[in-house]
Amino acid sequence: GVDFEVFFPTVAATLVGGSVRTINGHQYPVLVYASQSHTISLLEVDQQSIDAKTVQMDRVAAEDVAESKWHWVSADDKTLFVWKSNSIMCSVVSDLAVDEVSALFRLEVL
Repeated sequence: GVDFEVFFPTVAATLVGGSVRTINGHQYPVLVYASQSHTISLLEVDQQSIDAKTVQMDRVAAEDVAESKWHWVSADDKTLFVWKSNSIMCSVVSDLAVDEVSALFRLEVL
């Protein structure tokens, strides 16, 4: 139900499901991964939706992604990780600490 090809990054976790999230009337994929007893949720938004402001992105996160390829925020062993792959902005939310989340992804190929 989304208007672009879903991106499946290489993740050292098990894909356990997915859903479609509606934001401002547009549908975006959410991939759900599991690593031991932890959940990793990955929302994908196409660049066209960000440019059209259908989905608004935090200014600091957008600047970090533009400058260094990714953005991290962590508090109380919960992590937000944002990066762009081609024309898809990926946002991961997890109950894992930053170092544990980063260990699941091959950062050099993102």
